[in-house]
Amino acid sequence: MNTGRNTPLKRQRGVALVTAILMVAIATTLAAKIAWDSQISMRRTESTLNLEQAKQLAYGAEAVATSVLLDQGEEFGNFAQDIQEPLAYEAKIDDLSLGFVQGRLLDTQGRLNVNNLVAGGLVQVTVKDQLRALFAYLQVDSALVDLLIDWIDSDSVPSGSGAEDGMYTALDPPYRPANNYLLDISELRSIGGLDRETYALLLPHLTAIPPGWCGNSGTAKVNLNFATPEVIAAVTGIDPGLAAEMALRRDETPWETLEELGLPAEVQNYISVRTECFALSVTANVGRSTLTMYSLLDRASITGQIVTRVRAFGLEN
Repeated sequence: MNTGRNTPLKRQRGVALVTAILMVAIATTLAAKIAWDSQISMRRTESTLNLEQAKQLAYGAEAVATSVLLDQGEEFGNFAQDIQEPLAYEAKIDDLSLGFVQGRLLDTQGRLNVNNLVAGGLVQVTVKDQLRALFAYLQVDSALVDLLIDWIDSDSVPSGSGAEDGMYTALDPPYRPANNYLLDISELRSIGGLDRETYALLLPHLTAIPPGWCGNSGTAKVNLNFATPEVIAAVTGIDPGLAAEMALRRDETPWETLEELGLPAEVQNYISVRTECFALSVTANVGRSTLTMYSLLDRASITGQIVTRVRAFGLEN
């Protein structure tokens, strides 16, 4: 008898063994998948809860900033020393630490408002000259001024070196100019293909406050106590070297009244030593989740209350 021959019984046992191995492999894979999905679900739930708590902490920081503005009244933001220190605190309930939240409240009116360019549908020549002077000091192409005008005005006729639909719809991807005021200075990146480097150069000197916000009835005044020397020179028409000297003296002794500056009356229509708009930058951390929030706070409301004009969130996990 040949005992090495593959009999039907041996073949059946081999098939059964392979089947058993496959079933164990499939079961193991399914168990691993279920465990992985469970961990992902738990992590997702944890992240959602952490981010919701972080958002509430950020709202709390905004409430603190609002309280500071209300408690300190009109004096807050008039002089440079008032808002140099950040608002920061650790958020706790008794001995249970929820996380950490830090806020920084900054002036936004020490910059030239690009929305001043157009008022009542008309180009404001003085503001146009101020921006051209600023761009010259910064060595930025003055054609950006005309591009800004066309971005804001409601017509479809290019202004000087500006551009309307024709240029923007030819881009990839195509889009159209807003034909309205900028709601945030970051919109500047969309105008005329402005590159990142030029935007970063302009950012410390420009802001975007629409009419009706922060006491802006058509011309948002520049708070010279927070303005860069370039902005001081552009908005007042004085020599850049003198503006730099003024900024150095101001850092030691901020101006309390416009009369101290001794500038012509027509210049005083564009300058101030008071701020109505404040930018609040908040970072809140809970667990492994970090949330950032930006708020634009307006204290010029006729009701005497602080109005949040803009609130935007960013997430880090």
